[in-house]
This record gives sequence, structure tokens and C-alpha cells, in this order.
Amino acid sequence: MRPVAAFAQALLIMIVNSQKASPAAGDGMVHDSCTKICGLADKLGQVPKAAATKLKETTKLAQRLSQTAPRCAIFAMKTADAEKAQQARILAVFFATKAEKTLNDLTTGSIEKAIKASSAAEYFQGRLTEFLTITTHTVNGGKGCLLDGSNRGHYHATKLQGAGGVTCDLTATIDITGDYSLDLTNNAGFANSIVPGNANSHQSTPTKECPLFEAHNSNGLAEQGALAQPAKLAMGLITVSNSNSELTILDLNQAKSQTAGDNKAWNELYNTIEGLKELNPRAHDNSTISETTEDLQAAVLQLIHGTSDKGSLKLDDEVKKAFKEPVKDKIQALIHEVYSYKLRMKIINNGEETELRTVTDPGKLAAILAFCEKEEADLISKLRKELTVARLSASNNNLGETECNKIKDANECNDKPFCSYNSTETEEDKKCKFNATKSTTNSVPVTQSQTGGTETTADKCKDKKKDDCKDGCKWGDNKCKDSSILVNKQFALSVVSAAFMALLF
Repeated sequence: MRPVAAFAQALLIMIVNSQKASPAAGDGMVHDSCTKICGLADKLGQVPKAAATKLKETTKLAQRLSQTAPRCAIFAMKTADAEKAQQARILAVFFATKAEKTLNDLTTGSIEKAIKASSAAEYFQGRLTEFLTITTHTVNGGKGCLLDGSNRGHYHATKLQGAGGVTCDLTATIDITGDYSLDLTNNAGFANSIVPGNANSHQSTPTKECPLFEAHNSNGLAEQGALAQPAKLAMGLITVSNSNSELTILDLNQAKSQTAGDNKAWNELYNTIEGLKELNPRAHDNSTISETTEDLQAAVLQLIHGTSDKGSLKLDDEVKKAFKEPVKDKIQALIHEVYSYKLRMKIINNGEETELRTVTDPGKLAAILAFCEKEEADLISKLRKELTVARLSASNNNLGETECNKIKDANECNDKPFCSYNSTETEEDKKCKFNATKSTTNSVPVTQSQTGGTETTADKCKDKKKDDCKDGCKWGDNKCKDSSILVNKQFALSVVSAAFMALLF
């Protein structure tokens, strides 16, 4: 029986050994390999930092651009330099356009890409961290699923220490402060990641059994039986063979081109991170502004030429004409002047002198701009009235009387601010007459003495004493005079007309 017993014992040893098709099958993962997984998990956990930073920078740019636009508009309305006012109006349109494009980028792509990349990265990081947590807690004496630098199984409760100073938290952390360069990917896949390698390169030490990495045998996943299919660990990154071969590792270095099977999920993760990389928060800033900047060309075309069709215009040259050369330097200098412009308004800083750069509240900037627009509208209204007055006063042919005499209807005549209907007048063409008193009340000047019982302002003022010289009269040269008569009617007309046209154009 001794030979039979010896044969049976030898057969049993052969069967047991045959269950490890590879010498390292079922052994723990070596230090360098687990370090690569740990490093990838750590970097995936930092992706939300990069996403948050890109969104914050884009939002800040949109805010800055949207504040610069009204600042330029305010400066254009307040400065006495006509050329700079026109340039500032162009920049107001330019910056408003850039602000809108920046916000549009946020709402049509950036936010979605940032959320998608953050969500995917956090999910994969969680799956890898779960794998690392389980394997670092699967230790029995010197044996274990993850081996240290001396090839001993080791235990980590909260943080895994890898080779080269690599660490990764094994506890959940949510931190989006700071920034991250997204260097975990390159143009081919995940940089410096675990790769398939040669046989046994990830499990080079026998007798360091890990039940998670062994399909069957007494200490394996399926004990005495066999797994129906290979087991997948760490989001499919690691495959445990159902025939007890060595671990199979995905080639994450080629994740960009690998799209089938277990690679598909990692390929999609790679693409979402690359999409986040492509986001450029400074895409619409003014750091590269020049005569070739399309949005600046469009603003010049619209404000100077009043059209959006360039026709035969050379827009580069039109921008140079508007700002002079070098365009970028001229614009930067003007922007500095706009930001440094000092306002004194009761609606800001209690009427104290305030630089435009210090006003950052969008509502306050809107209020300042609206107030400036009101001031200009009031001035235009005043100049229009004065222009009407000057035109009437400048007539050498009794324009006021002539205009009134043309009117035949009593109601139409009385509706005029400087005419009155006299039904007792015998001459039909003179029933509607120029009324000096009425014209003064309505800011229309008296141009000549009136007939038909209508007292002129000049007559009314003629014999008044100094103390009584008021209500349309003014004391001068020791006598009471009509204050509404312009000394130089043609000069007044030219001055007011010029001022009015300057405001309009």
C-alpha cells in the first residue's frame, strides 16, 4: 500500500498545483502596481477642483466684462474729449458682446462639461478607493492583497502610502479648493498609469496569497469550484481569471483608442476629462485685442458706419482709424483712463469723488448710466427749446409774425406757444398775431413790437424803476430792458445749433 499511498499523495500535490496555472496566480499585488492605482485614484479625486476653478474663472471674466461695458458708456457720456467718447462707445459695445459670449459659453457647454467630468471622476475614484480599501484590509500575517516595498502584506486604515511619495486617502473627502492641472491624462490615455505588463509583473512574489485574486482552491473566491466568468475588480481595471491565471490589467495608457469591452467605461472617462481640459475660461478676454479682433471690427462697423454690412470696407483699417496705432496699446490706455475716471454724484459714495473702478455693483453701475442718460436727455430737450428760440430770434424778416400770420384758424393759432388770435383785427391775414407775453412765458423770445393792442416785453420794461425791473426785464445801463432779446441773434443761433448737433452726432 505504500507505493499506492505515495502515488496518491503525488497525484494530490499535482492537482493542487494545477489549480495555480501561473506561479503567481492568487498572490498579492506588488508595491509599484498598487501605487499606480493609488496615484490615479488621488488625481481623479482632484478633477472637481479643476472643474470648479474653470467655472469660477469664466464667471469672474463675465462679471468683469459686464462691468467694463457700462463703465465705458458712462465715460463716453461724461468726458469732454469727443474722440475718446466715440472710442469708449465702441468699447462699450465690444465688452457687452464679449460678456454675452462668455455667459453663453457657460450655459451652453462649460457647466455641463464640468459637472459631467466631476461626476465621472468622483465615481471612478470611489470605485478605485473601495478596491484599495478592501485590499489593504485583507491581511493575514505577512500575507496580503497589497504588498509593501518589502513584499509583505500591509494594513492601512485611512491613507495608503505608495512608492515615490504617492498617497491616496481611503476615507471619503470632498474638497474643491485650490486648482489642479488635469495632468492625469495625455494625448493617448491616462498618464503614468498601471499597464498590462509581462506575465507575473504585478504578482511576482509567491506565497503571498490574496483570496480576492484567486478564482478557486480552498482560499479562492469560489472555494472548491470554478468561477463561471472572470471576476472584475476596480471598475474593470483588474480581471481575476476563472482559470487561476495571473491578473489581467487594462492598458489605461491607451484609453483614448481602446473602446471595446471593459475599456469602454475608461474611454468615456478619458473623453470627459479631455472635454474639461478644453474649456478655456479666458476665451473672450481682451488680452489679445487688435485691429483683427472680429467683435471689435463689428462694433466699429455698427457705431461709426451705422451698418452691419462691411461691403468694400477694410475693417482692419477702420479699427486703426478709430483707435490709432498700435491698437492694443491705445485701447489698454483708454481702458485705464475709463477705470480711473472720477465721478462726483449724490447717488454714489454720498457725493464724494469716486473712481469708476471702485464701483462694482451692477445695479449701481446701471443707476449711474441711467442718471447720465437722464442728464443728457434733459440737456438735449433744453437745447432743442433754445434752438427754436434762437431760430425765431435770428430771423431778419419777423419770422414769428410771419409764421403766425399764415394761420387762419383761431384754435390752431391759439395752440401755438407764440401766437394769439385777434378777432377784432380787420385785416384777415393779421388776425393771428405774434404774442410777446405768451412767447416769453413759453420761452419764445420777442422779436419786434406788436400792434393790435398786444403789449411787447420791451414796452412793458421801458419805464420801470430798478426795483420793479423783473418778470422778463433786466436792469442795465441805468435803465430797465427786455431780457429776452438776444444781443447777437445770429451768434446765438450758431452756438446753440452747434451744441445741439454735437450732442446728436
